[in-house]
Amino acid sequence: MDNALLLSGGTTSSECLAITKYAAQKQVPVFGHGHAVGLHDDPLGRWYFASEAHNDETSKSILPILKKDGYTKVGMIYVNHASGKDSLDKFRKFAPQFGVEVVGDVPIDFGAAEATAELSKLKSLNPQAIWLYAFTAESAAVAKARKALAWNVPIYALTLTAIPATKIAGTEPFEGWRFIAWSNNDAPEVQEVVKEYESIYKAKPTEIGYFMGTYAATLVQVQVMKTMAEKNIAFTRSNLRDSMEKFSGGIKVPIPRPRVTKPYGEPPHILIRAEDFIALEMKSGKLLEYK
Repeated sequence: MDNALLLSGGTTSSECLAITKYAAQKQVPVFGHGHAVGLHDDPLGRWYFASEAHNDETSKSILPILKKDGYTKVGMIYVNHASGKDSLDKFRKFAPQFGVEVVGDVPIDFGAAEATAELSKLKSLNPQAIWLYAFTAESAAVAKARKALAWNVPIYALTLTAIPATKIAGTEPFEGWRFIAWSNNDAPEVQEVVKEYESIYKAKPTEIGYFMGTYAATLVQVQVMKTMAEKNIAFTRSNLRDSMEKFSGGIKVPIPRPRVTKPYGEPPHILIRAEDFIALEMKSGKLLEYK
């Protein structure tokens, strides 16, 4: 840490919170996948830069889809984890703005392999649809439990956790699920990046969505540092932090769709906002754009 100019990597909310609490004391900018809104509050927010979005934007992105699909009474399953609890709070906060009532919520343990009891509890509340905020193992558990209960309630979830979950439960239990995503992994512009990575490293990215989030954030970091060099701005931690706010706009990135970035600006430092997310649906074992 003493010699680091910045920290960047594939870390989630709990890890990002722990890392950023220490890094902020040392005034080291941190880039990560953590979505917990607390990462963007003082004193951490000044030094934390999200590779993608945070839970405010995630909640705001799914609610218009639920509204468009005509669901006004929604239940939520959330992973019992910093990001999941935060997402529940934000979903409840924004739901009324979209005419959505949260009829109940059920936590699921991080890493759970079984979710029949949790899904049964939510079923008793008779929601029209479910918003699932969970990671890979829990998403697979919910998919298997829904099938076991023969309950055809529509489920809306995060693509990035559901895609690896299909490797556990198969694609069939996810049929008809709808997702929000910051990366359509089958899009030509995404596949171009993936193929380039494979040609260099002779291996596939572990998870394409998170890989693409890191890739886009890295493009921004590199361009900002190039701008600093062109402007003869010294490479210090505080200068890098300030430059990320000022010079991170107008950079071409391939996700969620090909676009140019808006600058990070003042905290919260996020690259992807609610209007940028794309909606996907599982059909015949494939993720297709949902309109």
